[in-house]
Order: sequence, then C-alpha cells, then structure tokens
Amino acid sequence: MELDYGLPLNENGEKKLINHFIDDIFVEEIDWIGFSTTTQDHCQASIDLALAVKEVNPGIPIIFGGYQATITTEDLLKKYNCIDAVVVSEGERTSFNIHQRIVNGQSIFTSKIENLAFRNNDSIMFSARGPLIDLAKIPPLKFEFLENMDKYPIMSLLSSRGCPFHCAYCTEQIMRNRYRVEPMKKIARQVKVMQELNSIRNMGINDPLFGINSKRTKQICQILKDANYSFAYETRADVLPPSMLPEIQKTGGEVMLLGLESTSKDTLLRMNKFIDESCYHKYIQNATKLIDMCFQHDVTPMLSLMLGYPGDTLIDLQSTVDFLNKSIALYSRYYPDEGAGPGLMICPHIVFISPQSRLFYQLDDYKKKGLSYEEGDLFRPTMVKNPSSKLKHHTVLNHKKKLLMLSKITPKTMDRFMRLVWCDFKKLIEHDPTIVTDDFLSTLNAYQILVKSNRKLH
Repeated sequence: MELDYGLPLNENGEKKLINHFIDDIFVEEIDWIGFSTTTQDHCQASIDLALAVKEVNPGIPIIFGGYQATITTEDLLKKYNCIDAVVVSEGERTSFNIHQRIVNGQSIFTSKIENLAFRNNDSIMFSARGPLIDLAKIPPLKFEFLENMDKYPIMSLLSSRGCPFHCAYCTEQIMRNRYRVEPMKKIARQVKVMQELNSIRNMGINDPLFGINSKRTKQICQILKDANYSFAYETRADVLPPSMLPEIQKTGGEVMLLGLESTSKDTLLRMNKFIDESCYHKYIQNATKLIDMCFQHDVTPMLSLMLGYPGDTLIDLQSTVDFLNKSIALYSRYYPDEGAGPGLMICPHIVFISPQSRLFYQLDDYKKKGLSYEEGDLFRPTMVKNPSSKLKHHTVLNHKKKLLMLSKITPKTMDRFMRLVWCDFKKLIEHDPTIVTDDFLSTLNAYQILVKSNRKLH
C-alpha cells in the first residue's frame, strides 16, 4: 500500500491524512499496523491515527516502536488501549516474528518474541532483549513502495547505528548499546536506488558521528560524489579530523552540523562528554580547527548549543559566548564584506530532559543545587527552567536570543539551509501563512532578515 501520505501542517491537513489512512485500511488486506515514533510529535500523531483505526477496526493489532516508544513503553501501554504492544529497541527481527505469528493465527502476547512489551492483566510484561541484528542481513530500503518518491526534496542516508559515547542527556544507549556500521556495498546500493527514483540531488547524512572512521568516510563521500549529491552531515566536536574537511567539501559536503553543545569544561563534564581535562582541550581545539576549516573551504557550519544545562552558571554561558565571538571574528577576517562566504549558523536551544536518560535520574541531585524544571508528559518534553540557584531561566532565554543574532547568515547560507537541512516552505507559507506555528515563522523570518539586511539583528 502507499506509504507516503504527505506532511500535515495544520489541523485540516491532519484530518485529511487520517481519513486517507482509514480509507486504505478498508481497501487493502492489512494484518497489523506498526507505528515508528522517533519523537514526541511522532508519538502524538501516531496515537491519533491508532485511535481512529480502532474505531473502525477494533480487531487489528497496532504495534508501536522507535525511540520515543522505547523510553515511554509503560506509560503508553497503561494510558492507551489502542496500542496492543510496543517493540523495545530495534524492530526488524521483532516485526518479522510478530508478522509470522499473526498470519499463522498465533498470539503475539508472548515472551517468545524478543524485544516486546504488552499488557498482561494489570501489569506490563517485557520479553527478553535479543541480540542486535547483523546490519548486513537487512536488505536496502524498498523506496519503490513510496508512490511519490520523486517529490521528496531531500534524501536521507544512515550508514551506522548507535554511538560509542555516553552523553548524560542522550537515550541512544537505551535504544541500542553498541555502535555498528552498514556494509559499504549496501550503502552504495541504497544510494543507487535513490538516484534512480528521485532526480533531486540533495542529501542529509543522519549519522551523528560522521567522520569517526576516516577510511569509511572517504568511501561514503566518493559514493555520493559519483551520484552527484550535495549533502549535509552531522558530527561531534572531537570526532571528525579537520584535515578531512577539504576532501569532504570537494565531494559535495556543503553543510556541517556540529554538536558543540557548550564550550564550558564544567558543563561538558556534567554532560559526560569526556572524562578528564585533557579530553576537554582536545574537544575545544578540534572544534576550533573544524570551524576554521569550514571558513577556509566554503563549508557552512551549523553549531548546536544546549543552553542552561542543569548545574550551569553564568560563567558557563559566558564561556560559550566568548568562543562564538572568537569564531565570528575569525569569519570576518576571511570574509570582510557583509553577505559574503558560506556563513555561520548558531543554533541555541533550551535543554529538554528525556525519560530514562542518565540526566533524568540525576534530577534529584541537581534540584538540591537549585534546578527547577517544567515537567512534561508523553507529548511534551520536560524543560529545564532554572539550571541552578546561580542561573535563572530569563537569563538563559536572553542568551539564546543574543547567540542567535551572532549568526552570520548570507545568501549562500540560506540556500544551503533550505536545500540540505530544512525543506523550502516558502511557497506554502505565501499561499497560507497559518499553516505553520509562530515559532516556525519567527525563526525563519529571523534568518531571512539577516540575509536581506546583511547585518546582525538588532
């Protein structure tokens, strides 16, 4: 059946999507339905669909999975009877076993299926966690199932799973506890299929640690170069060797999303980014060199920053401000003319706390030091308010605005951002300005104003 139902941008669009989905259920012979919930927004939309499905077909099994379902399994099963079971961790082998039992008329509520959670009277049962699947045994994605494949403005590539690091705010270790890479031949086949089905040559590489292995990175870049893709990639501040950046740029790498998060040693230690001071110096030195190489080789760096991490003080925020001011001064030496060059995008955001993360279990300790937060739920994240008794929420918000305004946004920056990172909603916005939220519009307008004025926001 058709898998791409479009992206609803307002309430009417959501209703149309749900109705379209329900219509297909009556036309097709559906054995069961699985929802992948990567974020809280995905989870809420999936529950809306699941409730609508159960109204017209109460007997069809509905299974949730993905990051969000994995870290909120018990809450989902306790609060929503429309969800029959949850796949915990990776789902390929579990989904296959679920399907086999359903088509053979067997119950799926059994501990014989690994990585599964389900209701058993008044309790939630968890089956045993199975070993992580061999990625070489998973075939490339079947993009042929997407009826509108040629309409996608950005392709996505994931060449690895997991992470060898253990950042306190992250839930990757809950989802999977080992870093693995896709076979290079499989990556090449995947790119070839995308190339054949979609004429647009924009790619987002979703690996959070692009560049962690130099040999593999060069091979992936060559595959994308041969397919004539321009791409954005993501990496950690201490992972990608700066010496590799020129080669990545020559093969089509135009945007680097750098997970800097902070430049304060104390903050980074609390984040568990590294274990000692020597690692801190490497982290900052590598980040500095990467940004410098971006400016030299016409690459647009996007710097992700977490402002107001639990335990932060004004000194920690100022450390990041000082680092960014030096980066801006460096950029101005390379590009003294306003509006010239690849630009620099600063992306500050308030800290959200994920359930089951290491940070989540540290909250009581941080509360003793003045931390306050706005507690979330299944659909709304827990947000840090006052990081400590020495730093208040309004100060963090003011710094967020100031850091955003430090961005050096040029026409080239905006072009790359809209092609490789964020879909171009310009025509949709012009047609109906109400289809996006105020936050969306204010952020987009801020960047566009910077482009038009070629100077900092006042």
